[in-house]
Amino acid sequence: MAKKVAAATNGEVKMIADVPRTGTLSAAGVTIIENGKFVFNSPDAVKVVERYKDAYAAGAMPPEALNADYLGNSALYKQGKTAWTTASAGFPSELEKEAPTLLENTVSTPRIGHAPLFIQGISVSAKSKAPDLAMKFAQYVTNNTNQIEFLKIAQGFFPGTKEGNENPDSFTSVIEIPLQKTATEQAAAAIGDATPEYPIQFTYDMDKYLQQQVALAVKGDIPVQEALDKAADYANKNLGK
Repeated sequence: MAKKVAAATNGEVKMIADVPRTGTLSAAGVTIIENGKFVFNSPDAVKVVERYKDAYAAGAMPPEALNADYLGNSALYKQGKTAWTTASAGFPSELEKEAPTLLENTVSTPRIGHAPLFIQGISVSAKSKAPDLAMKFAQYVTNNTNQIEFLKIAQGFFPGTKEGNENPDSFTSVIEIPLQKTATEQAAAAIGDATPEYPIQFTYDMDKYLQQQVALAVKGDIPVQEALDKAADYANKNLGK
């Protein structure tokens, strides 16, 4: 689609605003980690990155997409530099504040590939002087009633309970932006089949390095296989550090 749009608009409209990372590869069926080792440098992963390389060469990606320092593909969308973005269900509220003219022309669709799951949790130090109290606090924060009440304020997020996710109207009924309500309902419907965007072992530094290497490959500076090999090797060498 991105290549067709670029051709039809003489490169003026671009659809892709990010290089492929673990979430992109996973959504395409690529195994990321196996038996405790990162294996995302497979032939199937090469094929995915090659498609992005072809799209970049066809003018379907802005140069900023190769910059590992930019604020994410949603930033380019709000700037009007791309016509598609991945974003959370709370993105419409960002548009209302930062790019209101885009809000009425934006449509929410289910995620391509598998729905990504971004996990948040509450951790307590093993050296805590009040472990029983900490446990009670965690139970208070994560019980269904308080999760639902919290989401009425933090709209676009989802409860950490099965009961809450099975009754999305309990937390979407207060959403006033129609697009945000639609996006939240779509995401809630997908949670049952969602999988983590990246393995918990995959650190920020690993992701940054992968992004940098893949950007070089998409640009054509290094072979795709070399980029993935270097990223997988870096990730495996830094496991557990």
